[in-house]
Amino acid sequence: MYKPNFTVNDIGGKCYTINDNEKTVAVISSQGIIDWLLHFTVDRGETITELKKEPHLSYINGFKIELVSKTPATFLSEIEFELTNGQTELLITAVSYSDDNTFKSVTKALLYVCEEGSLYQWKLDTTITSIAERDIAMNSVEYNNLYPHGVGRCMLFEREKLYSHTLIEDKSGDFWAFPHQHAMHYSAKIEELGLQGGNIAGFFGEPCPEKCYTVQVTYSNAVTDWAICDMYYDLHCLLRVADGVFKPGNSLTAQYIVTAILPSDADNLLSAAKQIPVNEDNLKTHDYPSIHLGFNSCTERVKINDIDDSSYFRPNPPVKVWDKKVGCKEKGSLRITNEEDFETVWSIEPPTQIPEESTLNITAYIKTEGVVGKGAYIRMNYFTFVWHPEPHCEWAEPILTEPINGTQDWIKVTLPELKVPKEHFDYLINLELVLDGKGIAWFTDFDLDLKYKAKSNFNLRKLVKTA
Repeated sequence: MYKPNFTVNDIGGKCYTINDNEKTVAVISSQGIIDWLLHFTVDRGETITELKKEPHLSYINGFKIELVSKTPATFLSEIEFELTNGQTELLITAVSYSDDNTFKSVTKALLYVCEEGSLYQWKLDTTITSIAERDIAMNSVEYNNLYPHGVGRCMLFEREKLYSHTLIEDKSGDFWAFPHQHAMHYSAKIEELGLQGGNIAGFFGEPCPEKCYTVQVTYSNAVTDWAICDMYYDLHCLLRVADGVFKPGNSLTAQYIVTAILPSDADNLLSAAKQIPVNEDNLKTHDYPSIHLGFNSCTERVKINDIDDSSYFRPNPPVKVWDKKVGCKEKGSLRITNEEDFETVWSIEPPTQIPEESTLNITAYIKTEGVVGKGAYIRMNYFTFVWHPEPHCEWAEPILTEPINGTQDWIKVTLPELKVPKEHFDYLINLELVLDGKGIAWFTDFDLDLKYKAKSNFNLRKLVKTA
């Protein structure tokens, strides 16, 4: 049986690597995020000595596990490492506190190799304690947030998705399959299906890739619950707070195992899973025009009952309307009406990451009626997330089309070409329709042309070099 030889290495900036015989198995950031890179003991890897950037939701190379709680938000204060059993196991103890000093979170994370010797696994124990002097109203705590590379990143990465569903177990042991789409938040469905109390959830593909992942709760002193992010599809691991009140001195604890599973096992679970019900009310409530790579004539509705990585424009009548009677090449457009002279911005939801070393060209058509003011135009924001010195977004200068005002029939507009350099590996874009002034503007026939070398058969074994 394979026996690991774990070591912990300080690589500066309060970041660490965990190596096994010179292969880096995981990276731990100063924020208490584990980026777990190698999952099978036969995986090839490299020895990482420095980070390009600390991991965050838009930059995960393996599988994200948190050593801090997300709700309440706690921040890493202390971290300790203990190698045991001849360096075949590593115990990490992380202590964190909320900014207002009302909560303390302690996570113990044990890295080890399974009995068969084929898998690295994590066994975690998280306890969240109220150290406040008063009752605090809250419905649940999020003791961890899990996310594998190849799940989110939104519409511009559609060709590289590895995972298509999140599976959640109910109290009877049946699994429910939640297809990845951005428009309908699944919290109401999870509540409706009574999935509180289930102990297993995970990430699956159709077909399942060589690595799927599950989290299994082995003990908790409160009712388990789950939520799925409608942007990144990260998994929120929750415990319900009794009566919606967290009392001083009370603690909530979850013990759980995070592991990779083989494709055959994942395929069996996914094929046996129940499909979540989507009714006519759900479809009416989420009647949003989609936007995706290629040509968009504003005639397609975003899907909520199937896999769909399209972004969308959420109408808000009477100002923001999906106009199904007016269009350029076909009858479909997005209409903004301003009764007074001010700026209305209609953004795609969600924003999308954009691949490094790519080129994005966007054209569209705009029609105006009686527009007085700066005019109607399309704006693209380009940004990234940075942890230091304080967590914040860094924004580049916006990219704009030429504004159109007055009364004009359909005019083709072109956004200046966006070239993404290699060093911008975690940038995002947000596309906005803008009417700055009084009047009416219609937008349609969006053509999104993205050129880059897609990693269509991407997997982590190809991500890292041989040690």
